[in-house]
Amino acid sequence: MLVLVELLSVLKKINEILENRRRETLDIRKNIDAVLSLPIVWFDLNFLIIKRASEYQFNVSGVDYIHVASMELNSIREIVSADEELDRVDLIKRIDPISLLK
Repeated sequence: MLVLVELLSVLKKINEILENRRRETLDIRKNIDAVLSLPIVWFDLNFLIIKRASEYQFNVSGVDYIHVASMELNSIREIVSADEELDRVDLIKRIDPISLLK
């Protein structure tokens, strides 16, 4: 759920920039639907994740703590994200989505 919240936030920010530049905005619903159509394994946000996240001392936001705890508890070490804050977390490797365009 938090990934979708983050995606919605990013899409809204992109649309604000596009509006300011008087350009066509993105269809947020179509973008969310595209993500929901992917073969994603959805995990419930449970107390184990919150407990683990509360033990961190990284210099990132609380929402990022939840992302990192979810990754750690599911043995995921890499994430595709534009969020440079995640570079401060030594448990994971962030892959900038722009690098995938090359």
